[in-house]
Amino acid sequence: MKGRFLLPAALLLTVTALMFFLFFVSSYDVPQQQIEKQKPADTKTSQRASARGISTDMAQSDLDLPSRIRSLFDDLPKLNEREQEKYAEEIAELSDDNTAAEWSKKLISNSIPQAAVRFFFNDLLNRPPQVLHPFLAEIADQLEHPLKEECTESLEFLYDRPPAGINWNHWVKEKLAED
Repeated sequence: MKGRFLLPAALLLTVTALMFFLFFVSSYDVPQQQIEKQKPADTKTSQRASARGISTDMAQSDLDLPSRIRSLFDDLPKLNEREQEKYAEEIAELSDDNTAAEWSKKLISNSIPQAAVRFFFNDLLNRPPQVLHPFLAEIADQLEHPLKEECTESLEFLYDRPPAGINWNHWVKEKLAED
């Protein structure tokens, strides 16, 4: 009689232990410092970004908006990847179309840390054609650029391929003038 209950009891204990593990142990959050091995080069900038937040720093600055955004861009390389993404998101949200056109040149020259590139690129995709299309054309005309394929595909969707001997930049200017 004792043997009949031994297997179900062991199974019940195993299931209970598994549920305990899944519920309590797996919900434990590992501190971010343990996950990210990369330390920011400038801990003062990093502490400033995480302690008060980027928006607070921006509001307390005496600089005009474009100057503050340029300052944030200067801080980007000094941050770890997670903070670069936060800064990129904040910069994109704060930027008007003129400011976005200005920082799009940094994307064209490929001088932005890769962790931030995707935020900026996605933001530019939501900008008006006068900002977006010249940006796409500049990258599509480059021989090697990490975003070249995506930009070329977008332009082909919008305008078809330019005739032979005409670069994307010229082709897009013509199409924008037609509109």
